[in-house]
Amino acid sequence: MGLKLNVTGLVLLVLFASHAHAQVFDVTANGAKPGADSTQALLATWKLACASATQSKVVVPKGVFKISQATLAGPCKAPIEFNLQGTLQAPQVGASGFKSGDTWISFDHVNFLTVSGTGVFDGQG
Repeated sequence: MGLKLNVTGLVLLVLFASHAHAQVFDVTANGAKPGADSTQALLATWKLACASATQSKVVVPKGVFKISQATLAGPCKAPIEFNLQGTLQAPQVGASGFKSGDTWISFDHVNFLTVSGTGVFDGQG
C-alpha cells in the first residue's frame, strides 16, 4: 500500500511540475516600442526575469524592436524561457559605433535556457 501511494504521489508531482506556469515578463511593460531602440527595456526585462525565484518567460511580442549590443547574463535563479514572437533588429554596421564582428546579442552564463517562438533575430547581415 505504501509503495502504491508513493508512486501516485510521484506521478502527481511530475504532472504538477510539468504544468507549472512561468511568470511572464513582457519587454513592452518595461518600455520597449516597435521601431524604437528597445535595448534598455530588453535588458531591464531580462534582469527581472533572471532574478525570479520561479520559472520565468521573457516575451518579445510581434513588432520590430531595434536592439544595439545586449548581453543577457546569468546565472539566473530558475529556468528561463526567451520567447521571441517579433523581430529583434541589429543596427546597421557603422551605426552608433557598431562594427562588423562585434557581438550583438549574447546569452552568458545561463543554465536551463529555452529559446522559443516564431520571431526573428535580424542581424542585418
